[in-house]
Amino acid sequence: MEIKYNNDVFEIEVAELTDKIKAKINSDEISFNGRVIDENMISITLDGRAVDCFAAADDNNVFVNIGGQSYTFDKISDEDKDYADVSVSEDLQELRAPMPGSVVAVPVEVGQTVKEGDVLLIVEAMKMETSLYSAIDGSITEINCKSGEQIDTDTILIKVEKDEE
Repeated sequence: MEIKYNNDVFEIEVAELTDKIKAKINSDEISFNGRVIDENMISITLDGRAVDCFAAADDNNVFVNIGGQSYTFDKISDEDKDYADVSVSEDLQELRAPMPGSVVAVPVEVGQTVKEGDVLLIVEAMKMETSLYSAIDGSITEINCKSGEQIDTDTILIKVEKDEE
């Protein structure tokens, strides 16, 4: 699931293991001691104490309460995703920046398999962060930028090639 909070975009995956909750937030993996109580509630151990975490969603938002602190995240639909300046054929995507700016994060690496809609790059322009997404399923074959680097619209930043079957 992809959500947005204060103009930051997060791709979230959560899995329950026997006595651990494992989450992947963008490309960072974290795990907590804890357990799933029901579909909207988990209990995790932070600094030696149990903390209850609740989540609920409607069509546009995800509402989260962690130990009494509440957060509202915006859901990102396929229509909201920015595929930027993308040259796409059936077998190749060449990702370019939508405008000059700087690279905030590159959550992928060469050789990584991606699916259509996965975040490839997070850029900042005019004090706004924008996530750029894969338009095809395939593998990353080229990355021509790094975090903190200034970018221009005519540079191919990332190439994705469809995997041979």
